Amino acid sequence: MKTLEILIPTYRRPESAACAIKSCLANTDQRLAVRCNSNGFEPSLEEFRSIDPRCIYDNFSTNSGSIANFRYLFQTTNARFCMLLSDEDRVDSGAMTNFLDFLDNCPDSVNVISCSIFDLQNNRYYSQPNRLCQVDLDLGAVAALPIIPTYMSGLVFSVAKLHKVDLDKLCATSLGNAYSHLDISKYLLIDGYLRIYKPYFVLKGDEITEGGEGYEHRKLGHVSTSGNLDLNPLVYGPKARARQFYYSENNISYLRSHMGLMSFYFSKMNTFYFFAAAVSRANAVTIVDQGVSISAEVKFALSEAKLTNEFSGSIISFLFYPFSKIPIYLRLIFLKLLEKSLSTLNKVMVLVVLIRGRKI
Repeated sequence: MKTLEILIPTYRRPESAACAIKSCLANTDQRLAVRCNSNGFEPSLEEFRSIDPRCIYDNFSTNSGSIANFRYLFQTTNARFCMLLSDEDRVDSGAMTNFLDFLDNCPDSVNVISCSIFDLQNNRYYSQPNRLCQVDLDLGAVAALPIIPTYMSGLVFSVAKLHKVDLDKLCATSLGNAYSHLDISKYLLIDGYLRIYKPYFVLKGDEITEGGEGYEHRKLGHVSTSGNLDLNPLVYGPKARARQFYYSENNISYLRSHMGLMSFYFSKMNTFYFFAAAVSRANAVTIVDQGVSISAEVKFALSEAKLTNEFSGSIISFLFYPFSKIPIYLRLIFLKLLEKSLSTLNKVMVLVVLIRGRKI
C-alpha cells in the first residue's frame, strides 16, 4: 500500500493540471501515487494514463460538477493517506520524502492533517496558529478555531477512516455544499485528531482566471468587468453564499453532541462572520444582475434551505436574513467589530487548547 495518494480534481485547465501532476511525479519515491480526474475530456491530459505506474488519470464524459469529482476521487483512492491538491497548485518535490516520512510516523489516531501552504507569488505562508503544531487537535478545537483554511490544497485524510464516513451524503449535490472537504474533516475528527504540518511542502500557484469551478460560467471570448473579479455567481454570488451559510451552520448543529458547548457556539459565530462577510462583498466578486438586492437573494436562499432541510432553525440561523437587510455601512461596521472580537477570542482559545492539550 502506498503511503500517500495526491488527488487532483480538474476541469478545463489542462496545462495547469499537467504541471500539478508533474510536480508530484518529479519525486521518484515509490511510497507516492497521484490520481487526477477531469470533469470533461482533455486531449492533452491523455498522456498521463500511461506516463508513470504511480499515476492514474481518468475523466468524466460530461461535467458532473466539482463535488462529484471530489466524491469520485475520495471513493477510489486506496493509499494510507490521500491529499487534495488544486490543479492551480504544486508540491515541492524536494520536500516530498520528508513529508512521506512524517506520514509514516503518524499514529492511527491522526485522521486529518492540514499542511501549511506557501504562497510563491507573495513569498509568505498562509497564516495558521503556529503554536498549535505542538498538539493533536480534536473536533471541538478544529470547529471553533480557523485552523483549516477553506483552500482545499494540502488537506490530508486517513483513507481507511475516509471510507467509513457517508461520502454520498457529505458530497451531495447542493448549492450550499461548497466546502465538502471541510465537512469531511469534521466528521473524521469525531473519533480522531488533526495534526498541522508546518514545514515547506505545498506551494500555491498563480491564480488562473479560466476553467475550474470559479470560472466555469465564463465563455470563450468573455471580457471581465473592470473592478469586479467576475467569479462564478453559482458559487460566490449572494444567494449561493447564503445557501452555504445555512448548509454549514446546519452541519455544525449535527455535530453538537461531539464537541463542547464553548467550541460549538464559537464555531457558529465564526461561520456567521465568514458567510455574512462573503454575502456583503458579493457584488465586488461576482456580477449580480442589476436591480437585485442582497437581502432578496438571502431571502430566496432561506426559503430553499428550508425546503431542502438545510436550515437548522437555531437563533443564529434566524439572524442571518435580518442582518442582510441592514444598510451596508452598518453591516460593515458590525462585521469589523465582530472580526476583532473573534480574533481576540481566538487567541484566548488557542491558549486554552495548549493548556488543556487538544480540547476546548
